[in-house]
Order: sequence, then structure tokens, then C-alpha cells
Amino acid sequence: MPVITNGGWLGHTVEDIKQYSPNVTNELILKFDGDKLVTDSSTIDKFIEEASK
Repeated sequence: MPVITNGGWLGHTVEDIKQYSPNVTNELILKFDGDKLVTDSSTIDKFIEEASK
């Protein structure tokens, strides 16, 4: 499972990973506003459920 970290904009990183690793089908992009997580918890739960299969 690839992990991407950055200090701002992801650009085309996710698309690059999918191009070179076509078996990667599940992605999670966590978005923050300062120190507050703004990604909905249901999005995180769905990612975890899919990754656990």
C-alpha cells in the first residue's frame, strides 16, 4: 500500500502511482485545515473496509 505525504498539493502523484502500480485500486487522501482533519470519517471507514479485503 503506497503512502504519499506532502505539505500541500498532491498534484498528479496518485495518478502516477496508479500508472506504475496498476494493482493499487484503493486510495485515501486525508485533507486537513490547519490541524483539523476535514476528511469525513465515513470516507476513512470505507477505505479501511476496502483495504481489509
